[in-house]
Amino acid sequence: MRWIRWCWLLLLIALPISAASGQEQSNNGLIWQVEPVFGTIYRPGEWMALRVKVSNTGVDRTVEIHVGNYNVELDVPGGSQKETLLYGQFDQAFRVPMALYLNGEKRETATLQLRSTDRPMVATLLEQPLPQLTKVVLVATDSKQLPNSAIGLDMLNGIALNQRSWGELSPEQQQAIKQWVNNGGMLLVEPNLLEDLPADLQPAQVAGAQAIATTTLSQVFLQPFNEASLDIALLQPNNQSATSLKQDQTPIFVKRPVGKGFVIASAFTLDQQEIVAWRGYENMLVSLFPQEQNTGWMGPGSSENMIRDTNAPALLNNLPALDLPPLKTLLILLGIYIVLAGPVTYLVLRRLDRMALAWLTIPALTLIFAVLAYGIGSKQRGTDILVHDVALIYPDADANATVLGYAGIFSPVRDEYQVTIKNGAYPRPLLVNPNMGGNNGGVNATRALYSHQPGDIRNLTINQWSMEMFAYEQSISDAPHVQIEISMKEKNIIGTVRNTSKYTLNEAAFIMLGNAQKFGTIEPGAEKSIELQINNNPSMSGASYLLFQKELDAGYQTPSGPPRDLLAKTQALDIALPNIYSSVDRNAVFVAFVDFNQSVIDLPEKRFAATQRSLLVQYPQLSYSQNVVELTNNWFSYTMEEDPNMGMGSVCTTSARGTGTSISQKTGIIQLNLPATLSSIEAQSLRFLPTIDGGMVAPNKVNYELYNWVNGQWDGLSFKNGALDLTTNPSDYLQQGSLRMRYSIDPSIDTTAGLWGCFSVGPVLTGVVK
Repeated sequence: MRWIRWCWLLLLIALPISAASGQEQSNNGLIWQVEPVFGTIYRPGEWMALRVKVSNTGVDRTVEIHVGNYNVELDVPGGSQKETLLYGQFDQAFRVPMALYLNGEKRETATLQLRSTDRPMVATLLEQPLPQLTKVVLVATDSKQLPNSAIGLDMLNGIALNQRSWGELSPEQQQAIKQWVNNGGMLLVEPNLLEDLPADLQPAQVAGAQAIATTTLSQVFLQPFNEASLDIALLQPNNQSATSLKQDQTPIFVKRPVGKGFVIASAFTLDQQEIVAWRGYENMLVSLFPQEQNTGWMGPGSSENMIRDTNAPALLNNLPALDLPPLKTLLILLGIYIVLAGPVTYLVLRRLDRMALAWLTIPALTLIFAVLAYGIGSKQRGTDILVHDVALIYPDADANATVLGYAGIFSPVRDEYQVTIKNGAYPRPLLVNPNMGGNNGGVNATRALYSHQPGDIRNLTINQWSMEMFAYEQSISDAPHVQIEISMKEKNIIGTVRNTSKYTLNEAAFIMLGNAQKFGTIEPGAEKSIELQINNNPSMSGASYLLFQKELDAGYQTPSGPPRDLLAKTQALDIALPNIYSSVDRNAVFVAFVDFNQSVIDLPEKRFAATQRSLLVQYPQLSYSQNVVELTNNWFSYTMEEDPNMGMGSVCTTSARGTGTSISQKTGIIQLNLPATLSSIEAQSLRFLPTIDGGMVAPNKVNYELYNWVNGQWDGLSFKNGALDLTTNPSDYLQQGSLRMRYSIDPSIDTTAGLWGCFSVGPVLTGVVK
């Protein structure tokens, strides 16, 4: 009989393995399956596309599939199969519970196994699959699998396309890609696709073919190329694009900024044999799809979206109904109660010789004052249901926009709500990072069920005088937008902004690199001039303090603090433009508050009052017009190259130069990168002004070497008069907007007590952006 027990044991072990596949066979003839469109590797805090399939060999059925907090309902006639896409956001969970419901009853369960990553993820729609890499997650897919909604692409850093795959995409899929690029995606296209791309995405045209030497590829990506020459397409960049890599004067990659993202034209096909066999292929892809800004200080698996979610409750709670009753009123009420229940009751009952009545009078007084306290609270908090909503509008050049919304529902009584989400919006619970000390907008909101077909939130319980919060995302057309033309000359940003929409823009401002210019109100059709000087050591504060520092400082000097409306504006800016520790945003951005109220949230059969605050956030593109520009330290991002002998550095801030990197080793390699829009700069002069804050070592006790991309070697620099001056061929040390500095601390320096400090090499670069 022992073999029978072993069979049962093996069966019990096999059951969870079967469930983990996401597929179940039910007794009702139903087979269901949930598959991630881009594989089981996912990025926490980003939308993930899941393909749900249900087949039915029995009678007609209506089934409901739950995946974590999300659900979808499908009508599946007997003998048919249905499938649909479900979108969900997950935090740092690795096992997402799933279930199949039939007639409201749970029938089957399973688990979706996921693996989180902070590596860039790139979907490839090419003729041949690419090799698996360690620094970039490549996902081979095809046009049929690609979602037709921008949020379905949210998890991707990049998409690689050729002419055939683009032609197979539907208009909805092509529009989704365009919107995804505007929101920050990187679209990498082969030369045969350039002619078919829409004009507002096209970075270059093909003007023939050419054979080039592969020396630049070998030097830049630190691996020798297998072939001495390579046949490529001859690219001609358009006026909105810049060459980010070239061999001699022949472009290899051309980048065009589109909103927060880029379209990158490659001069060669990405899956051709010579390229794929090259050992520098991975380094090349890493440079094209760099890892996002480090938010490791928030904990593993963090993202910019989580910062927004963490900031949202402060704004949604900014309602008079959610304030505590005035302390002065409560103290007066408490004092009267103590006087009446104590000495007054005692003296009166003693005079009447009815001390035994105290057991009746004191409870009666307690009840009366409890009713009074409740009445004061009820009067302040009211008896109305309140819906508080903030909408962040991110438009593209055609006035199509992604709206990121945050909403809170305040209830005067404990009740269960069924929330309808209109206009094609996708609701989700907040993903708040506990390391930041924020609250998640209510425990019950994280337990509710979110549906996208149609949009609704079910089983949302709200306690009395409490608020539950959630987020939503949608795409709209005819959004508020502006037309901005800006260029850079030396340290100055000059240009114009015109309100080309029908909406009045309030508290409008232009922000770049920790500097801001405020415009006030811009009426429809009105135009304002932009004149902004970029300081060498800009403010590291967030946009809210940058724009409202004077008002905030004055408000905090008063007993009641800043006005509620002022706080609401600053809180909305903190959500839209989160301030990441020890960093400064290098993107140009225009912001303005706008009266754009689009009803998204409805509570059927309930009366409620709704308030909405909308903030326009638009990312214009700089043009350089062959002007000489000067780029100082804060234009560069800092990373310490990984080396087990040199350690990893983290971003910090120096008092004199701004951005820097922490040092904990006696030697290391610092890589400094310009924004992609400046990667085509041709250097005319280059110097460094090193500084170390809080450390044990002075800058003159450090040896400095700069990497020469042309010769593939390290060249030493001399520290004189507080600076490192490069006197010849500065362009040899700058490739794709990247500099590599190797430092080593004098061996005579005693660091046995530890080495620390914030180190900035302080680059000052002048040149022309081609």
